[in-house]
Amino acid sequence: MKTTKKPTQGKNLDEFIKHLEIGLDAAGLNLEEYNPMYVLDKKTNERGFLFSQVMDDAESSVVAFNDRVEFPSGTSIIINKTQPASQVAILFIVSIIQNNPIEAPLCPECEKEEVLA
Repeated sequence: MKTTKKPTQGKNLDEFIKHLEIGLDAAGLNLEEYNPMYVLDKKTNERGFLFSQVMDDAESSVVAFNDRVEFPSGTSIIINKTQPASQVAILFIVSIIQNNPIEAPLCPECEKEEVLA
């Protein structure tokens, strides 16, 4: 299994990446095929880890940070004590194995607007 350089910021981010790599490797998949790269959020100066949920599909890309996994829409899945990085990584491992990307969660206000529409 090929490992990528770990960022120097964030225990949760390191744990997320480690679980993602190990889980995909156990399924016979290689994380490197999902366009992974370390990124820097220019607004917050946070280091993150970008990857695609579907091979060669940039639209399925998400960025994992120390406290969340962020979707292109700006919504996030939170990483915290009650929802640890390992648990969130499992969600993405399953989505990749099943070739069924996780869609961005709707914010509560957006859900209300959708119900009213």
